[in-house]
Amino acid sequence: MEYSFYAVGWQRPQRGQIVGKVKNFRQAYVDQGLEEFSSQIQFANNNSEPSNSLIKKFEEAVKCLDNLKTNGNTTEVPFYREIDFNKPNNETARIELITSKLNENMNALRNFEGIRFYILIVTDQTMTYRFYIKALRTAKVGRFSLVRVVNGHSKIIDNENNQGKVLPYIVSYAETVTDQNQVVQYIFNVQDYEDMFGLNDSKLLIAKEILTKFLGSGDVEPEYKVASGYTVKVPNGEKLNIYKKLEINRKWVNKLVNYAGEADAYEWHDVKRANEMAEDFGQVPFAYDEVKKQIILTADGLEAFISVLLNTKKIGVAKNECEDSLAKKRKVKDSLK
Repeated sequence: MEYSFYAVGWQRPQRGQIVGKVKNFRQAYVDQGLEEFSSQIQFANNNSEPSNSLIKKFEEAVKCLDNLKTNGNTTEVPFYREIDFNKPNNETARIELITSKLNENMNALRNFEGIRFYILIVTDQTMTYRFYIKALRTAKVGRFSLVRVVNGHSKIIDNENNQGKVLPYIVSYAETVTDQNQVVQYIFNVQDYEDMFGLNDSKLLIAKEILTKFLGSGDVEPEYKVASGYTVKVPNGEKLNIYKKLEINRKWVNKLVNYAGEADAYEWHDVKRANEMAEDFGQVPFAYDEVKKQIILTADGLEAFISVLLNTKKIGVAKNECEDSLAKKRKVKDSLK
């Protein structure tokens, strides 16, 4: 087995971008401790026996992953997927970008500024393993290994002298690359994976743009409507509150980025009934004005609004096309009023 270790800065995607880009890619030319550090590594979804080899721990962690056959992430459940470079997308672009950097001559790790994540690469005769470890933001030194720079070379040591950079050991994301360049992604912690590459930032921009398409601007008609003519109105000063609430909920963001105008084909009667079910789902119903054909959207009613747009089962219940699993609870609650 051959080992190499890298520290990577990453610039989050800007408006109109998905992939982001490498900001500072540095190699740690490690004199000692890398194999010992590798033996300490664990995977975010599985705490393996410390005595197991790194590859054994990896194989055990992979058994706990779902197989996601499409290149798209709308789930918080750890998963793996094969990458098809014949179908370019943001995942293939990011992998190709990192691969190209790994093939370049790069600067040695001499400072610890702007490290977003580390990559530990392990290579045998037929397979290359890339293990991605999210950098710790805290400066507090606990019982961790440290990476230090001494005379231009890196050393991974115990933290007894409280010097150097706290080095995490939890792998959130990995890739395997065969000698035929077949690549498989393994996401052990979805949130860490998205944080490392700024994916949630780009999704949030898209989600905000989709909400904006419901609102229109000035004399511009909204691009999206609900139930063949209902427009969305936001009270003065409420848009910022809506965006703030959206920023703290990954699930809503992941749902909104896939919206493509489906709610315009809904019947208003079904939308209204689905909204009435909001409290059964722990949501606040949104207000509406049937005379003006307007939905009054506030931060409180945002979750119910997104749910009506994208929860096809809720609309199905409203249309009596799906079984209402909450019907009995609703009858009991109504009888207590």
